[in-house]
Amino acid sequence: PNDMMARRGLIMVASDIDRELADRVAEETLKMSNLPVSLESLVQEEARVMAISGLFNARFARYIGERDPAKRVALLPAIRDARERAGKFLEPLGERAAIKLIEAKAAVAEDRVSDAAAAFDEVIRTQGQVAADTYMYAAMTNLLRREPGTALRVCNEGLEKHPGYVPLLLVRADIEVSMGRAEQARRTIDEVQAIDPTNPKAKDLLISLSQGPKSFTEAAAAGRDDTLAI
Repeated sequence: PNDMMARRGLIMVASDIDRELADRVAEETLKMSNLPVSLESLVQEEARVMAISGLFNARFARYIGERDPAKRVALLPAIRDARERAGKFLEPLGERAAIKLIEAKAAVAEDRVSDAAAAFDEVIRTQGQVAADTYMYAAMTNLLRREPGTALRVCNEGLEKHPGYVPLLLVRADIEVSMGRAEQARRTIDEVQAIDPTNPKAKDLLISLSQGPKSFTEAAAAGRDDTLAI
């Protein structure tokens, strides 16, 4: 069990700091032969679920982190392939929540904003524990739909469950700047800088405050482009 548990932990950690390593470990985990019926085999199944989700998430992260539009388009086939693989693997296991989250992120990549917003909303409503970045992407998709009020509500809900989560704080600050809520935006930026005093996005937002509101689409695009650099 220790080996499988180590693989689970490595996939989770490496997806944030070394995506190539996360990909490699995930592929190895999926290709491993079935272990004998035991506690180890149970942990192996859990590791496989994390691996298939991790493969998709690593490819999605590459897409989100790429600022060149042409290169983003070139990454779409890999995202679609990972989505298809995940669906085939997870559906027989009844992992509907994991599938829905993958579908939501794939819709973001394919610019199906309304589909993405609906899928993220379902994930938030039906899952007991929702990851902090799910709230962030849900807020961003609502911004792209020009629904800043909904986006702000999603941010606030997420921060109630994940207080101090800097990427979500930055998305909220972006929304507040866009809505002309200078006082609230300044408080949110102050909260970010109390956690991360040198955060470059927070500094940019302070400059934005002095320049007046920007469009909601610009705010969503800025949030998407900077998500993985925060």
